[in-house]
Amino acid sequence: MTFADATLLSLTVPHVFTDALGMRNIFSAWALVLSGRASEVPPVVGFEDDVLADFDGDWPPSVPAGARARPIHPLVMLRHVFLMLVDLALYRAETRIIFIPNTLLERQKTEANEDMRRNEQDSKLFVSTADVVSALIAKVRLLSW
Repeated sequence: MTFADATLLSLTVPHVFTDALGMRNIFSAWALVLSGRASEVPPVVGFEDDVLADFDGDWPPSVPAGARARPIHPLVMLRHVFLMLVDLALYRAETRIIFIPNTLLERQKTEANEDMRRNEQDSKLFVSTADVVSALIAKVRLLSW
């Protein structure tokens, strides 16, 4: 799909830097700045504070309870590692291979593109092979429900 009046932004960030909720906060803050509401951007929580400086002690009120580090007892960590090893031994990785004949993909793509050209005014639209694969997988998945 082609956009003439839009911007698409894609970011890949290591999990060490942030998680999905952190990315949501970054994009929300960015959207506020772009819309001229920079004063509404919340401050970065704990940016000024060293959250590991007082690992087991008092926390400043600016650091919320969910962001506070807490020590893990060695036996708790050992239990966690043991359970993880049991899971690895009992439940092997699941692999699924899907074979879709190329003739089927090409036929579906041709039919979809012809149908779209008959019904749409915009001749720049097209259906790709990836679109056909996604549609077939979605159809199979919906049939299994």
